[in-house]
Amino acid sequence: MRVRLVEASAGDLEELWNIEIECFKSDAYPREMIRWMLIDPYMVVIKAVNEEGEVMGFAAGRCKDRVGIVFTLDVRPRFRRMGIGKMLMEELERRIFANGCDEMILQVEARNEEALKLYEELGYKTVRLLRNYYGFKRDAYEMRKKLSY
Repeated sequence: MRVRLVEASAGDLEELWNIEIECFKSDAYPREMIRWMLIDPYMVVIKAVNEEGEVMGFAAGRCKDRVGIVFTLDVRPRFRRMGIGKMLMEELERRIFANGCDEMILQVEARNEEALKLYEELGYKTVRLLRNYYGFKRDAYEMRKKLSY
């Protein structure tokens, strides 16, 4: 399957927000947060599109004070385990690095074994536990990675 990674635009708002809901359900970012990601000039939002033009997923991050912050990585459930998340993260890292950041940081729910495995494969290291980050008894790990391209 051929996948194109392209920059998302404000016109993608509804589709990306629907993907966010599909991936995170009640924990999804509000629509206005997705809108902000798409219009903020410092944000990098990349979408993965298949040959039929369907958006398979997206990643969003921002470079601030030489540190890239991953806001979200969303891959539609039916496209998971196909390398889409890895492709999106690698492209996000490249673009964030090009914007002047030499480190990436993210938070991931401690129980999200699939995401933890992906981030570890990409070279992220757990630096601390964030208790109740996602709500009562829903801890997160903060993970970091040095960038060099």
